[in-house]
Amino acid sequence: MLQKLSFSIASVIFGTTLSLFGATADNPMGIRLIGPIAGITTFLGFLVLARWYKLPNEIRNSNLKNL
Repeated sequence: MLQKLSFSIASVIFGTTLSLFGATADNPMGIRLIGPIAGITTFLGFLVLARWYKLPNEIRNSNLKNL
């Protein structure tokens, strides 16, 4: 579900960027902005993951039972 949600959000961002900033040979700004936008959103995802996803400091048998 999360993978499909992220794919749909990426499609909306991609389409909106190209429609707002252009995607032609005369105006390639939309195509040039896709890379930085992808980098920024990846970095924001990393920050969210690093902030709220905590790994245990020790490995215990109770942790291994959940695998």
